[in-house]
Amino acid sequence: MVDAKKVGPPKNEWRTPPAFLRAVESHFGIHFTLDPCAATDNHLEIPNTFTEKEDGLLKTWWGTVWVNPPFDSKWIWVRKAYLESMKRRVDAWVLMEADTGTIQFHLWAPLASVYLIKTRIPFLNHDLKKVGTGCRGHLLMRFSPTGDKDIQLLDLGDWNR
Repeated sequence: MVDAKKVGPPKNEWRTPPAFLRAVESHFGIHFTLDPCAATDNHLEIPNTFTEKEDGLLKTWWGTVWVNPPFDSKWIWVRKAYLESMKRRVDAWVLMEADTGTIQFHLWAPLASVYLIKTRIPFLNHDLKKVGTGCRGHLLMRFSPTGDKDIQLLDLGDWNR
């Protein structure tokens, strides 16, 4: 019997496809300036990054921030994104599983704009090869310095073709 937890790379090592990031930037007319959760070998062409060694949770954030957190500690990153948006006027975008039945989701979603992503995201490994989409859909939680709140279905078209 195959242990599903051991198939493929650990969930924390799944990287955002660059085409998805570009589609988000194009759709919203933004350009990400900081990735505080960057892998050392995959920076998505975002000009500023913090790797695990630099620990983005301990750093000051600025600008428009892309956060694809380690999924086993996503709520710590969501909290940091919210705090940075309020303290430093940061526009923080957090990519996460669309697990809307959790207490944490119900705590943080009312403080954010939530964009339910219409298609599943084929995440990448360190060699930028597709590794899977996860067992749930995904969403973006945006913490805006203006405190804007919204919920929408996000259709990015054929970004993955």
